[in-house]
Amino acid sequence: MLTNTSRPSNHLLAALPADEYRRLQPHLAVREIKNRQSLQKRDEPMGEILFPGRSLCSLLLTMAGGATAEVAVVGAEGFIGVEALLGATVAACDASVQIAGDGVAVAMTLDAFRRELDHRGPFYAALTRYAQAYTGFVTQSVACNGLHTVDARCCRWLLHAQDRLGTNEFPLTQELLSTMLGVRRPTVTLIMADLVRLGVIVASRGLVRITNRSGLEAKACECYGTVKTIFAQCLQGEAPASAAIDSSQQEPVPS
Repeated sequence: MLTNTSRPSNHLLAALPADEYRRLQPHLAVREIKNRQSLQKRDEPMGEILFPGRSLCSLLLTMAGGATAEVAVVGAEGFIGVEALLGATVAACDASVQIAGDGVAVAMTLDAFRRELDHRGPFYAALTRYAQAYTGFVTQSVACNGLHTVDARCCRWLLHAQDRLGTNEFPLTQELLSTMLGVRRPTVTLIMADLVRLGVIVASRGLVRITNRSGLEAKACECYGTVKTIFAQCLQGEAPASAAIDSSQQEPVPS
């Protein structure tokens, strides 16, 4: 269990009233998470609900032919197991850690989670608001994947990653990015090379640094701003990016 001094980095838990959080503590346990770790499997029982810290986790669906598509990303702003709010006991999709960040998550057993929901208190209210934002994220992503170009979607994905990791620099391979975007790796190679040429990012083997966030936002599709607004509205003014980004590392885009 968490101690009285170990306030979690997950924003949903950290924003709870102090007395509510103290009441929950006996039911919370810290879990270490690692890159590429599987957190849940589709159609398998959910033993725990996970509240990630500063990290980037993907919710995924795998088709019969083996192709994988990302449904949404989750970090410290949310939790994994939204379907449990509706009474589900099995996972609706796969979930895995893409970038571990601070390497921790807070876990609650499904039984304890469901008991706490029955109280209909601050915990229930916070998770319900997040579920509304999550639904808006998934809905917007469906339209985005069907209507917007791959390069705009790539910029949107990088922004979502930066928001959740709270840093300008993070590990990222082109193989992973191509899987998340559902495109071939050569396509991602061309897109990243163009972003490097424009001075928006610096990319080395297995590492990306965003050097001009405003330039990246300008090249992303409208869906990034829409999703950010949805989260801000549903989470009472708290946008998914709660960690400050060091703007001193940003550089202008060459004309």
